[in-house]
Amino acid sequence: MLPARVLTVVGLLSLAAACDSQAPAGPSGATPITATTLAITGPDAVLTNVSTAYDATATFSDGRTQTGTTVWASSNPGIASVDAIGHVEGLTHGSTTLTATYVGRSASKTVRVVNNYGGSWVGKYEVDVCDGLPGWCDDAGWAAFSISLEVSQSGTDQSQIRAKFRLPNVLSAERWVSIEGSVTPDGRLRLAGSSELTDRSGRIWATFQVSGWDTDLSGPDAMTGRWEYRLSSVPTYRPPYNGYHQSELTMTRTSTGAPTTSAVH
Repeated sequence: MLPARVLTVVGLLSLAAACDSQAPAGPSGATPITATTLAITGPDAVLTNVSTAYDATATFSDGRTQTGTTVWASSNPGIASVDAIGHVEGLTHGSTTLTATYVGRSASKTVRVVNNYGGSWVGKYEVDVCDGLPGWCDDAGWAAFSISLEVSQSGTDQSQIRAKFRLPNVLSAERWVSIEGSVTPDGRLRLAGSSELTDRSGRIWATFQVSGWDTDLSGPDAMTGRWEYRLSSVPTYRPPYNGYHQSELTMTRTSTGAPTTSAVH
C-alpha cells in the first residue's frame, strides 16, 4: 500500500490534468495557451414553445477555436429556459440574457422571446359594429361567421408576419385573401391589407380591406381579439355593397406547420 502522502500527490496531479483537459495543449516549455475570448452564436430572437440551439466558442491565444462543455444560464428563466447543452426554450413574450461560461471565460447575449403565431388557425368572429348601405346590417346571417387563418412568422426579430384568411362564403365563395403585419413589442398580432375580389368569371367586383386586426395569445394554441374590415363593390356591380364591420375573434391553432393553401385574389 502506498503511503498517504504519495496518494495525496497523485490525486492532486490527476485533478490538475482533468481541469486542463478542455484547453489546447502547447509544446513543453512554451508560453501557456489561454482562452482570450468566448462568443455565443445563435439567433437574436426565438419563438415561444420552440427549442433553439446556441453554441459558445472559445478563441485561444494561438488562434485556435474550440467548443466544449459549457455552463449555461438564463437571467430570466420565466421568459426562457436553457438546458445543459445550450438549447433555449422560449416560454413567454419578453427578453432574457443568456450567459455561457467555458475554460475560464464568460459571454452574454440578449435574446428576445416573441409570441409564436405561426401555423393554421380556425375559429369564429361575432359582429358587434356594423355600418353600411340599407339592408347591409339587417341580415341575421351577419351575426357570426367561421374563419380560417394561415400565418407565417419570420425575420431576424421573428416579428414579421405574412398571413392569409378564408373569407365567408357569402362574400367570396371561400377565397383566401393575403395580408401582412407584425408582432408588436408587447406581443400582440397586428394585421392589415386589402385584396381585390373577383367573381366566377374573373371580373373584379369588390375590394376587401382589413383596416385593423388586433389579437393576443390567450394560451399556447389560442388567441382572442378584434378585427375590422370594409367591403366595397366596384361602381358597376349590382346590387352595390359598401359596409364596415368590427368583430370579436376567438381562434384555436390546429397546426404549427407551414401554410400550404395558396391565396386567391
